[in-house]
Amino acid sequence: MKVVISEKKEETEMADKIRIPIFDGKEYECWKQRIMMILKLNKCQDVVTRERTEKEDEWDAKDLKAINVIYSGISNDQLQFIKDKETAYEIVKKFDELYLTESTALQICIRNKLEKLRLKDFEESSVFFTEFEKLVNELKSAGANVIQKEKLSYMIKMLPSSLNYVGDLIDVLKELDQTVEYVKKKIKMVEIKEKEEGRKNSASAFKMERKHDKTCFKCGKYGHFKAQCTSTRSNGNSWKPRNGALQQGDGRPTTTTLAATWRPRSWSRLESII
Repeated sequence: MKVVISEKKEETEMADKIRIPIFDGKEYECWKQRIMMILKLNKCQDVVTRERTEKEDEWDAKDLKAINVIYSGISNDQLQFIKDKETAYEIVKKFDELYLTESTALQICIRNKLEKLRLKDFEESSVFFTEFEKLVNELKSAGANVIQKEKLSYMIKMLPSSLNYVGDLIDVLKELDQTVEYVKKKIKMVEIKEKEEGRKNSASAFKMERKHDKTCFKCGKYGHFKAQCTSTRSNGNSWKPRNGALQQGDGRPTTTTLAATWRPRSWSRLESII
Protein backbone atom coordinates (compact mmCIF):
# COMPACT_ATOMS: atom_id res chain seq x y z
CA MET A 1 0.00 0.00 0.00
CA LYS A 2 2.84 2.37 0.87
CA VAL A 3 4.52 1.63 -2.46
CA VAL A 4 1.35 2.55 -4.40
CA ILE A 5 0.98 5.81 -2.46
CA SER A 6 4.65 6.64 -3.08
CA GLU A 7 4.29 6.03 -6.85
CA LYS A 8 1.20 8.24 -7.04
CA LYS A 9 3.03 10.97 -5.14
CA GLU A 10 5.99 10.83 -7.57
CA GLU A 11 3.64 11.00 -10.57
CA THR A 12 1.86 14.03 -9.09
CA GLU A 13 5.16 15.81 -8.39
CA MET A 14 6.38 15.08 -11.92
CA ALA A 15 3.17 16.39 -13.44
CA ASP A 16 3.46 19.58 -11.39
CA LYS A 17 7.05 20.17 -12.51
CA ILE A 18 6.31 19.84 -16.24
CA ARG A 19 6.15 23.22 -17.94
CA ILE A 20 3.03 23.57 -20.07
CA PRO A 21 3.75 25.24 -23.45
CA ILE A 22 1.69 28.34 -24.22
CA PHE A 23 -0.37 28.12 -27.41
CA ASP A 24 -0.76 31.45 -29.21
CA GLY A 25 -2.35 30.28 -32.45
CA LYS A 26 0.80 28.86 -34.07
CA GLU A 27 1.88 25.23 -34.46
CA TYR A 28 -1.33 23.87 -32.95
CA GLU A 29 -0.60 20.25 -33.85
CA CYS A 30 2.68 20.24 -31.88
CA TRP A 31 1.04 21.97 -28.91
CA LYS A 32 -1.85 19.50 -28.89
CA GLN A 33 0.54 16.57 -28.90
CA ARG A 34 2.37 17.94 -25.86
CA ILE A 35 -0.88 18.69 -24.03
CA MET A 36 -2.15 15.17 -24.69
CA MET A 37 1.00 13.71 -23.14
CA ILE A 38 0.59 15.93 -20.07
CA LEU A 39 -3.06 14.87 -19.75
CA LYS A 40 -1.99 11.25 -20.07
CA LEU A 41 0.50 11.73 -17.26
CA ASN A 42 -2.33 13.19 -15.16
CA LYS A 43 -4.55 10.21 -16.14
CA CYS A 44 -7.27 12.39 -17.63
CA GLN A 45 -6.65 12.19 -21.40
CA ASP A 46 -9.85 10.26 -22.06
CA VAL A 47 -12.06 13.26 -21.23
CA VAL A 48 -10.77 15.20 -24.27
CA THR A 49 -11.16 12.34 -26.79
CA ARG A 50 -14.85 11.51 -26.22
CA GLU A 51 -17.97 12.74 -24.50
CA ARG A 52 -19.11 11.45 -21.15
CA THR A 53 -21.20 8.32 -20.88
CA GLU A 54 -23.51 7.38 -18.02
CA LYS A 55 -22.23 6.17 -14.67
CA GLU A 56 -18.54 7.02 -15.07
CA ASP A 57 -16.92 7.61 -11.71
CA GLU A 58 -14.47 10.49 -11.26
CA TRP A 59 -15.32 11.91 -14.68
CA ASP A 60 -16.02 15.39 -13.34
CA ALA A 61 -12.72 15.44 -11.43
CA LYS A 62 -10.78 14.34 -14.51
CA ASP A 63 -12.59 16.86 -16.69
CA LEU A 64 -11.82 19.70 -14.29
CA LYS A 65 -8.17 18.70 -14.18
CA ALA A 66 -7.98 18.58 -17.99
CA ILE A 67 -9.64 22.01 -18.33
CA ASN A 68 -7.11 23.53 -15.91
CA VAL A 69 -4.20 22.01 -17.85
CA ILE A 70 -5.53 23.44 -21.12
CA TYR A 71 -6.26 26.85 -19.62
CA SER A 72 -2.69 26.98 -18.27
CA GLY A 73 -1.33 26.35 -21.75
CA ILE A 74 -3.13 28.97 -23.88
CA SER A 75 -2.72 32.70 -24.34
CA ASN A 76 -5.41 35.25 -23.47
CA ASP A 77 -6.29 35.64 -27.15
CA GLN A 78 -6.94 31.90 -27.51
CA LEU A 79 -9.00 31.91 -24.32
CA GLN A 80 -11.53 34.14 -26.05
CA PHE A 81 -12.39 31.32 -28.47
CA ILE A 82 -13.23 28.71 -25.84
CA LYS A 83 -14.30 30.55 -22.70
CA ASP A 84 -17.93 29.57 -23.28
CA LYS A 85 -17.08 25.85 -23.49
CA GLU A 86 -17.88 23.81 -20.39
CA THR A 87 -15.93 20.59 -20.94
CA ALA A 88 -12.39 19.70 -22.00
CA TYR A 89 -13.81 17.75 -24.92
CA GLU A 90 -15.66 20.83 -26.24
CA ILE A 91 -12.51 22.97 -25.85
CA VAL A 92 -10.28 20.62 -27.84
CA LYS A 93 -12.98 20.13 -30.46
CA LYS A 94 -13.23 23.90 -30.92
CA PHE A 95 -9.46 24.23 -31.37
CA ASP A 96 -9.51 21.34 -33.87
CA GLU A 97 -12.17 23.15 -35.91
CA LEU A 98 -10.11 26.34 -35.89
CA TYR A 99 -6.66 24.96 -36.61
CA LEU A 100 -7.01 21.47 -38.10
CA THR A 101 -9.62 22.16 -40.74
CA GLU A 102 -8.45 21.31 -44.25
CA SER A 103 -7.83 24.42 -46.29
CA THR A 104 -6.76 24.46 -49.94
CA ALA A 105 -5.84 28.13 -49.74
CA LEU A 106 -3.64 27.51 -46.70
CA GLN A 107 -1.95 24.58 -48.42
CA ILE A 108 -1.10 26.78 -51.42
CA CYS A 109 0.33 29.44 -49.10
CA ILE A 110 2.52 26.94 -47.26
CA ARG A 111 3.70 25.30 -50.48
CA ASN A 112 4.78 28.72 -51.75
CA LYS A 113 6.86 29.16 -48.59
CA LEU A 114 8.47 25.78 -49.17
CA GLU A 115 9.29 26.70 -52.76
CA LYS A 116 11.07 29.87 -51.61
CA LEU A 117 12.99 28.25 -48.75
CA ARG A 118 16.74 27.99 -49.46
CA LEU A 119 19.59 26.49 -47.45
CA LYS A 120 21.96 29.35 -48.38
CA ASP A 121 19.72 31.80 -46.47
CA PHE A 122 20.57 30.13 -43.14
CA GLU A 123 23.83 30.32 -41.23
CA GLU A 124 23.20 26.99 -39.46
CA SER A 125 21.80 23.89 -41.16
CA SER A 126 19.99 22.91 -37.95
CA VAL A 127 17.88 26.08 -38.15
CA PHE A 128 17.11 25.31 -41.79
CA PHE A 129 16.03 21.74 -40.91
CA THR A 130 13.74 23.03 -38.16
CA GLU A 131 12.08 25.55 -40.47
CA PHE A 132 11.66 22.91 -43.17
CA GLU A 133 10.00 20.39 -40.83
CA LYS A 134 7.82 23.12 -39.38
CA LEU A 135 6.43 24.04 -42.80
CA VAL A 136 5.88 20.38 -43.71
CA ASN A 137 3.92 19.83 -40.49
CA GLU A 138 1.85 22.94 -41.16
CA LEU A 139 1.11 21.59 -44.63
CA LYS A 140 -0.06 18.30 -43.14
CA SER A 141 -2.21 20.15 -40.60
CA ALA A 142 -3.87 22.00 -43.48
CA GLY A 143 -4.99 18.64 -44.85
CA ALA A 144 -2.25 17.84 -47.36
CA ASN A 145 -0.93 14.31 -47.72
CA VAL A 146 2.84 14.82 -47.85
CA ILE A 147 4.69 11.63 -48.79
CA GLN A 148 8.43 11.00 -48.40
CA LYS A 149 9.21 11.57 -52.10
CA GLU A 150 7.54 14.97 -52.05
CA LYS A 151 9.52 16.01 -48.98
CA LEU A 152 12.71 14.81 -50.64
CA SER A 153 11.90 16.75 -53.81
CA TYR A 154 11.40 19.97 -51.81
CA MET A 155 14.65 19.44 -49.91
CA ILE A 156 16.76 18.88 -53.05
CA LYS A 157 15.35 22.05 -54.66
CA MET A 158 16.48 24.03 -51.61
CA LEU A 159 20.14 23.05 -51.96
CA PRO A 160 22.75 25.43 -53.44
CA SER A 161 24.47 24.58 -56.72
CA SER A 162 27.56 23.39 -54.83
CA LEU A 163 25.47 20.50 -53.47
CA ASN A 164 23.85 19.44 -56.73
CA TYR A 165 25.78 16.19 -56.57
CA VAL A 166 23.60 15.11 -53.63
CA GLY A 167 20.68 14.70 -56.05
CA ASP A 168 22.83 12.42 -58.21
CA LEU A 169 23.73 10.34 -55.18
CA ILE A 170 20.05 9.96 -54.33
CA ASP A 171 19.32 8.52 -57.77
CA VAL A 172 21.71 5.61 -57.31
CA LEU A 173 20.41 4.66 -53.85
CA LYS A 174 17.81 2.03 -53.12
CA GLU A 175 14.32 3.44 -52.88
CA LEU A 176 14.14 2.77 -49.14
CA ASP A 177 17.32 4.82 -48.62
CA GLN A 178 16.09 7.80 -50.65
CA THR A 179 15.03 9.90 -47.67
CA VAL A 180 15.22 13.45 -46.39
CA GLU A 181 17.34 12.19 -43.49
CA TYR A 182 20.01 11.05 -45.95
CA VAL A 183 20.16 14.56 -47.48
CA LYS A 184 20.31 16.13 -44.01
CA LYS A 185 23.25 13.91 -43.11
CA LYS A 186 25.13 14.95 -46.25
CA ILE A 187 24.46 18.64 -45.59
CA LYS A 188 25.68 18.26 -42.01
CA MET A 189 28.89 16.55 -43.16
CA VAL A 190 29.64 19.38 -45.61
CA GLU A 191 28.92 21.99 -42.94
CA ILE A 192 31.29 20.34 -40.44
CA LYS A 193 34.04 20.10 -43.08
CA GLU A 194 33.67 23.77 -44.03
CA LYS A 195 33.83 24.84 -40.39
CA GLU A 196 37.02 22.83 -39.82
CA GLU A 197 38.63 24.35 -42.93
CA GLY A 198 37.51 27.79 -41.80
CA ARG A 199 39.17 27.31 -38.42
CA LYS A 200 42.42 26.16 -40.06
CA ASN A 201 42.46 29.14 -42.42
CA SER A 202 41.72 31.47 -39.55
CA ALA A 203 44.55 29.99 -37.51
CA SER A 204 46.97 30.29 -40.47
CA ALA A 205 46.00 33.91 -41.03
CA PHE A 206 46.51 34.64 -37.34
CA LYS A 207 49.95 33.04 -37.38
CA MET A 208 50.90 35.00 -40.51
CA GLU A 209 49.74 38.22 -38.89
CA ARG A 210 51.76 37.46 -35.77
CA LYS A 211 54.76 36.67 -37.96
CA HIS A 212 54.57 40.05 -39.70
CA ASP A 213 54.36 41.72 -36.30
CA LYS A 214 57.97 40.57 -35.69
CA THR A 215 60.44 43.23 -36.82
CA CYS A 216 64.19 42.75 -36.65
CA PHE A 217 65.99 45.83 -35.32
CA LYS A 218 69.23 44.59 -36.92
CA CYS A 219 68.30 44.16 -40.59
CA GLY A 220 64.92 45.89 -40.57
CA LYS A 221 63.08 42.91 -42.05
CA TYR A 222 59.85 41.30 -40.88
CA GLY A 223 59.37 37.76 -39.57
CA HIS A 224 62.06 37.48 -36.90
CA PHE A 225 63.74 39.28 -34.02
CA LYS A 226 67.31 40.52 -33.69
CA ALA A 227 68.43 37.43 -31.75
CA GLN A 228 67.20 35.23 -34.63
CA CYS A 229 68.76 37.33 -37.38
CA THR A 230 71.12 35.49 -39.77
CA SER A 231 72.20 38.59 -41.63
CA THR A 232 75.95 38.79 -42.52
CA ARG A 233 76.09 42.17 -40.87
CA SER A 234 76.49 40.35 -37.59
CA ASN A 235 80.07 39.49 -38.71
CA GLY A 236 81.16 43.10 -38.70
CA ASN A 237 80.32 43.97 -42.28
CA SER A 238 77.47 46.25 -41.37
CA TRP A 239 78.03 49.98 -41.22
CA LYS A 240 77.82 51.44 -37.71
CA PRO A 241 77.33 55.19 -37.54
CA ARG A 242 79.02 57.33 -34.91
CA ASN A 243 77.08 58.95 -32.11
CA GLY A 244 74.23 56.50 -32.54
CA ALA A 245 73.09 57.93 -35.89
CA LEU A 246 70.15 56.18 -37.55
CA GLN A 247 70.40 53.85 -40.53
CA GLN A 248 68.18 53.06 -43.46
CA GLY A 249 66.34 49.74 -43.52
CA ASP A 250 69.12 48.14 -45.62
CA GLY A 251 71.90 49.21 -43.25
CA ARG A 252 73.43 51.96 -45.46
CA PRO A 253 73.78 55.52 -44.14
CA THR A 254 71.66 58.23 -45.63
CA THR A 255 73.08 61.48 -47.00
CA THR A 256 71.67 63.31 -44.02
CA THR A 257 73.26 60.82 -41.67
CA LEU A 258 76.73 61.20 -43.26
CA ALA A 259 76.55 64.93 -43.01
CA ALA A 260 75.54 64.75 -39.41
CA THR A 261 78.16 62.20 -38.31
CA TRP A 262 81.32 62.96 -40.38
CA ARG A 263 84.00 64.96 -38.57
CA PRO A 264 87.57 65.69 -39.78
CA ARG A 265 90.36 64.18 -37.65
CA SER A 266 92.38 67.43 -37.68
CA TRP A 267 91.81 70.82 -39.10
CA SER A 268 95.43 71.01 -40.27
CA ARG A 269 95.00 67.96 -42.49
CA LEU A 270 91.84 69.52 -43.84
CA GLU A 271 93.73 72.69 -44.73
CA SER A 272 96.45 70.70 -46.50
CA ILE A 273 93.82 68.96 -48.58
CA ILE A 274 92.25 72.28 -49.55
